[in-house]
Amino acid sequence: MSVVAFVSSILFFLIVNLSKLKLINSSKKKRKKEVRITEIKYLIYKFNLKEEKLLQKKFIILFSLVNSLIVTAVFMVLMIFPYGIIWQILFGFILLIGLIYSIYGIIGSILLKRGYCK
Repeated sequence: MSVVAFVSSILFFLIVNLSKLKLINSSKKKRKKEVRITEIKYLIYKFNLKEEKLLQKKFIILFSLVNSLIVTAVFMVLMIFPYGIIWQILFGFILLIGLIYSIYGIIGSILLKRGYCK
């Protein structure tokens, strides 16, 4: 069950983020509103990274893998959490936010060390 959740979430995140990347790279005159990828936006504001270097296919794949890993980990932990649905939702939300900030903090610090800063 966790493998199905991992594969389906990675496909979902990959399709959504690649379509956003395609819209970003298209002609700016054709776009009516600003399209941004949330993970890249967070890394730019938190770690002062260059947006041009992060708008690549390899980073989209990395972000899709990380997001699907986070979603699957929270799903697996909540499946073995024996309390009621309200406590599962609360614990899942706390776990989700904690994993997002910690993993993207690690990714941002690695990118800073590799020279992706402005």
